[in-house]
Amino acid sequence: MVSKKRVNLIVQQRKTLEKLPKKILLEKVQKLKIAKEDSSSYTKQIDTATALICELLRRELGIIPYWTQILAALEMLDNNIVEMATGEGKTITAIITMFLFVINQRQVILFTQNDYLAQRDYEYSKSLFQLIGIDTAVVHPLEETANKSNYVDLVNERQNLYDAHIVYTTSSVFGFDYLQANLVSLEEERLKFKFDVALIDEVDSILLDSARTPLVISGGDKKQSNYFKIANRFVRLLAENEHYELDLMRGSVWLTYEGIKYAERFYRVKHLFTAENVAIVKHILLALRANYLFNEGEDYVLEEGEVKLLDVTSGRIMKNSILENGLHQAIEAKENVKITKENRTLASITLQNMFRKFSKITGMTGTARTSREEFISLYNLKVKTIPHYKKNIRKDLPDQVYPSLRTKYQAIENRVLELQRQGRAVLLITESITSAEIYSQLFWAKNIEHSLLTASQNAKEADIIALAGMSNNITIATIIAGRGTDIRVSEAVNRHGGLAVVATEHFETKRIDNQVRGRTARQGDPGTSEFYISLEDKIFEKYPQKRIMKLMQEDNKNLSKINQSYLKRLVRKIQKQNEDTGYRERFNALEMDETLRIQREMMYSYRIQIMQNPLQSSTKLGDQLLAIVRKIDKNGMGPTSERLVLDYLNENYQLHSTVNYQAEIEKRFRQLDTLFNHSDELLGIFTKQALLKAVDTEWAYHLERMQKLNTMVEKRVTIQKDPVKEYQALGHQLFEDYRQNIQTAFLKNFMLSRVKVNRELQITFP
Repeated sequence: MVSKKRVNLIVQQRKTLEKLPKKILLEKVQKLKIAKEDSSSYTKQIDTATALICELLRRELGIIPYWTQILAALEMLDNNIVEMATGEGKTITAIITMFLFVINQRQVILFTQNDYLAQRDYEYSKSLFQLIGIDTAVVHPLEETANKSNYVDLVNERQNLYDAHIVYTTSSVFGFDYLQANLVSLEEERLKFKFDVALIDEVDSILLDSARTPLVISGGDKKQSNYFKIANRFVRLLAENEHYELDLMRGSVWLTYEGIKYAERFYRVKHLFTAENVAIVKHILLALRANYLFNEGEDYVLEEGEVKLLDVTSGRIMKNSILENGLHQAIEAKENVKITKENRTLASITLQNMFRKFSKITGMTGTARTSREEFISLYNLKVKTIPHYKKNIRKDLPDQVYPSLRTKYQAIENRVLELQRQGRAVLLITESITSAEIYSQLFWAKNIEHSLLTASQNAKEADIIALAGMSNNITIATIIAGRGTDIRVSEAVNRHGGLAVVATEHFETKRIDNQVRGRTARQGDPGTSEFYISLEDKIFEKYPQKRIMKLMQEDNKNLSKINQSYLKRLVRKIQKQNEDTGYRERFNALEMDETLRIQREMMYSYRIQIMQNPLQSSTKLGDQLLAIVRKIDKNGMGPTSERLVLDYLNENYQLHSTVNYQAEIEKRFRQLDTLFNHSDELLGIFTKQALLKAVDTEWAYHLERMQKLNTMVEKRVTIQKDPVKEYQALGHQLFEDYRQNIQTAFLKNFMLSRVKVNRELQITFP
């Protein structure tokens, strides 16, 4: 733990630098030579460097860092996560931290919540870092309209950005670039990453809330199924508890015995659960999940006839993201929009495993303490709570409890108008986009002026937030509000009590509740937070209880104090259950994903080896191809299966009783030699492309098998089997199959591809 005494000495040291000319100050920065962390002089040198960057911040940006910001920077340098309240100045803290890492000869990537914030923070610090000779860059998503005619030039431009001392980007941009870099066919097209220091803003959102969401690159359209619309029509006919049962707590839905019999009549099959009906069962289960587990405004939105996924913790649209294994198409069928093609997964990685590749992880957030045990167990990161620079005087008002949504709506409307009359600014935070839009419609019906902030992003979000702290303003928003973009409250509002945060219900975890409260009362400003509860809130939906059903029958405007107290305790109990469940799911997912992580690293290493290593001689290559053929035909030479020859060696093969495998392979080499005009270089390029294509195609099939395996073994916990061990054992066997499949796919690519040589080599793979 960094002591306050040490920080105070740094503050005093900065003051002594105020009299130095700028030239001398910059010379001191250039002469900084940080010793190893275990040396006796390391701390002293770090403190001097901190004082220097703080003085430069004062001169160049007009900012004198608070002692709390210095403390937070030093804690992050020591590989800790820091909890800093909203408004405590995380942007300045990040600048100090990144400077200290760079002078330690480290590269830093700052991961922000969205592209707008990455650009904003980059521009804010650019001139300062440029002054002291530190390269900075911001990396945005690669536009679909980008000129890709010369992909190598495009990669070189992007590589220059990633080679900067400090890089500003988002986890999705970095992740997709990493996956794409491992799909290229030429070494000069591959981006290279250092994976040194990751500094994550809103670290709890990325490492916990979004940890299990994989980044996926898809391609290679599957054969389009016509079952989606039929299955959707079928499940719309079903009755809950009669034909299907629903467990919202576990996120499960399944057919009952009556539902199975109904499906057999609907699809006119005798037995639903047989091999020939696998596709029917798959699409019924997808349709059940789409209709009863996924909700518009909570999990996704419809924009211009497209289903776009939402980040459930922030309310932001997840660009270029789709659900896997046909679930996205099932939701499209549910919403009666155009059903997109179902693609194969070519590459994927979870944020958990992506960030675990970095040699050092640190980050900032306003709400980490409640998850400190999880940060330790999953990432070996301690959480350090940073004191407020000024005393926090926010007032957290008691919960207001009502029997129904109707009575709660009216109470919230009255409260918002009361606060507005007081000259306050009001931030009304809802659980979902749908809920926010309902409140907005209710307010417009009463001619109550307000702003609505839901899935809007980038500069539009900043514009709405910029006005949210003005007198008499009412802003209705999801928890996106103020997450990464500070709400600045006017002096007039502070004179009347500050920004009033009114939450329309409690959220799934206490950490999210704390995020909501943290939207107000920055830097010693006044402010209030309050939550409204009704028996019909979403938090109670997953936990049907007789007591709640009984209370809902009470036709009074206010519940008794006893019942109110019971509901408040129940909220915390439910939140604790959600937190425990979320932790277990993330921990198990990490253990399960470890198998795929190792396999992915082995596959990527093999791809790089193929691209970098010189090709073996034609003789050795021919021997290798012959060995593959003989392995397929375990009987070796002799009567052959015509199918083997047609599938792997020669599509124009004429029926014979026997075939000489070696002669077929030698014939192919002669064809290629003539086509390539005796160029060993072209033969080498073709061979590498054929092998890389085999590696990638079979990897896509392998990912499908691993996804199915994951789904299958999750159910085995009910029959007293450890799903992780089952997944590891079976996953190992599937990977061995994958490695064997590469060889047969390579044989097919080498022997049956159509090749043209014009200005460049053109290959059409079978």
